Amino acid sequence: MVVESLVAAAAKAALGAIDPCEVIKSCIAGVLGNRADAGLSNALRLATTLQSSIPENHNVLKAMQSAFVGSIQAMAEACDSVGGTPEDNFSRRALQRFAVGKELEALDLANPNLPIADLDERVRAIYGQQSGAPATASTESVIALVEAGMGIPLSDAHRRVFLEGTAKSGAWATLFELFFATEVKKVKELFAILTFDRLNELVAHADAHEGLLHQIIGKIDHLAQQNAQGQAEIMAALSALNATQRAGTGAPDAALEVLAKAIDDDRLEPEDKARLAQIYGAHLRQTSNIPPMLIDSLVRALSTPDDMRLLGDALKDMGGAERLDLINARVAELELEEQHLASRYRALASFAALESQSRAIELYRRAVDLDPTDVMAWIELGRLRRVFGSLADARACFGAARQRVSNEYFRCVLHNEFGDILCAEGQLREARTEFEAGLEIIDHLARKEPEGWHLQRELSVSFNKLGDVEVASGNLAAARARFEAGLGIRERLAAREPGNAGWQRDLSVSFDRLGDVEVAAGNLAAARARFDAGLCIAERLAAQEPGNAQWQRDLSVSLNKLGNVEVAAGNLAAARARFEAGLGIRERLAAQEPGNAEWQRDVFISNAKLAQLAEATGDRAGAIARFEAAEAIMASLASAKPDHPGFARDLAQVRGDLARLRAEA
Repeated sequence: MVVESLVAAAAKAALGAIDPCEVIKSCIAGVLGNRADAGLSNALRLATTLQSSIPENHNVLKAMQSAFVGSIQAMAEACDSVGGTPEDNFSRRALQRFAVGKELEALDLANPNLPIADLDERVRAIYGQQSGAPATASTESVIALVEAGMGIPLSDAHRRVFLEGTAKSGAWATLFELFFATEVKKVKELFAILTFDRLNELVAHADAHEGLLHQIIGKIDHLAQQNAQGQAEIMAALSALNATQRAGTGAPDAALEVLAKAIDDDRLEPEDKARLAQIYGAHLRQTSNIPPMLIDSLVRALSTPDDMRLLGDALKDMGGAERLDLINARVAELELEEQHLASRYRALASFAALESQSRAIELYRRAVDLDPTDVMAWIELGRLRRVFGSLADARACFGAARQRVSNEYFRCVLHNEFGDILCAEGQLREARTEFEAGLEIIDHLARKEPEGWHLQRELSVSFNKLGDVEVASGNLAAARARFEAGLGIRERLAAREPGNAGWQRDLSVSFDRLGDVEVAAGNLAAARARFDAGLCIAERLAAQEPGNAQWQRDLSVSLNKLGNVEVAAGNLAAARARFEAGLGIRERLAAQEPGNAEWQRDVFISNAKLAQLAEATGDRAGAIARFEAAEAIMASLASAKPDHPGFARDLAQVRGDLARLRAEA
């Protein structure tokens, strides 16, 4: 605001200190910001009386108000055909009511109901008095005011219309400029002053779009007429319904149809909702033996319903529909809405898992509470529970999914998940049964759809899981056959899409598994070749995405496996270098996420390997220090998860090693 500059300039003119033309120029520069009257006489009056109140004949403010109303009405028309979700429909109806409401058009000069400061900036930008055009800032302010008037937020689709416009209509800031130009031309004195200093480019712009403006204004007038007509029909329908209710006769179909359409279009005012609820309550008292307490409670709920369809059900009940059928239909609709909301929670949970596993677990929990039939949400929740909870928690989640599964693909996934739990518990025979059942299903699906690459990938997973069981059982030849079958699939997938990082990682995992088999069989050269191939891929992926924890962890695994080969080959110095490099990665990951039991166990494994290496080289003190570090980690894990048999076994092993070394010392 530059009230002082305008008042000072006008005062100097009154005293003869400057040329009157300079006063007019000052008016041009400051009138919009000052919101003083556009005429020189008013500026002189302000200078002599030093009044700061807003003059009654305020042409600029009135022009801004009228342009604001017109632009909002135009936005309501522009939003009419944008979006189709329930949120869009509620947003559209609320915006239409606000755009033609009396509250919007009312103007209190002392306390104007529009964002004066933002519109002032907008007008300054229009006339080149301010560098830059604050379109986004002013539009955001207008959106906030509109949403307050609507009573609900604009939908995302309609917010974009306000900010960006549509193919047929400009953004709000553009429409405001066009409407303001037409308002400027209506006031001769204002137009003369605003165009005195420079040719008004905006007015020329408005002239060029005069046809479009007339079209928009015509649609706005039609919208207002429709709204007025609709309100009259609603009032008549409510009166007719009330009259028939009092007379004890049946509800008139015409009135029911008008009110049903008004509910569908969300055009009932709060007082209309309350009146309809009262009529329905009177109808229930006359036609049923329902306790008055229950009727009063229902009337209160219907007077300001969050769900307008409840009022629609009340109308249908008055029209003779079966109440139980209405309730069942509404329950079915709510269940569909719950399923939709559950899927959104599940998607958000998968995103949250990147930042906070505990928050992801909470969101998956909400998803399955809303929709217990969501098998994928149960599976994802179980996977997180296995790592950040307990095997019992994971089993419960997978069991809930198995009770509800009807899809063969998910059935295969669940067989593999249960197999993993059984492996962790040391129940290899039962695990093999689960994995074989999963393999049978996925093999059948993959044969039916050979181009289904996700099925091919899942088939390779099943081969690998059975290979793991064979390794644990000591059946190396069978394990090699399973791993090679999985590798063949993954090589084809990786060759088909070399840029797919996930398939490249799968290939690295297969190389590592085959390397493990060769180590167990004593084929160290073959093992080193497999591990080197896997390491090349792991290094490339880790370099591409340094922030990807999974890629970093994979690299530490590859380093450890090559360290194992060096130990078996007697190259202890080389083995130590590999193990220490892997430990450095694992310690960083474990520090980032202390609650990740898998990553904590990785640090335990690396410390144990380095302890064994120190013992092999005669460094008993170094070995004890490493074993003590490993013991501390495993003691914490075993305490947190006492039902995990692997943790108890690892803790017993490391304590045995420590006792032996201390006894030897």
